[in-house]
Amino acid sequence: MPSRPSGRHRRLTGAARPSICRSMSLIHNERTKLMANALDRASTACLTVGALGPAVASLYGLGAAGAAAPSHGVLIALGSVFWLAAAGVLHFMARSVFGRLI
Repeated sequence: MPSRPSGRHRRLTGAARPSICRSMSLIHNERTKLMANALDRASTACLTVGALGPAVASLYGLGAAGAAAPSHGVLIALGSVFWLAAAGVLHFMARSVFGRLI
């Protein structure tokens, strides 16, 4: 007489299989959404700190960006472009993660 498999080696039958598959796809979707949202929040932080912050500081004459010499303006502009590009990359990474939803 063959023995029945037990524990994790037992095959799922009938009604048990769809509910487990459904719950696993829900878990996968929620984890995917969490990852995409984290990447998008990181892109928003890059945009705020790296691009909008120096622009507002120079507009109102605040901090080092407002009192910077003209030669530092190029450095500030290049830094802002770098942070803007980083924000764009993170945002599009988040969009690609959303594409993995089931």
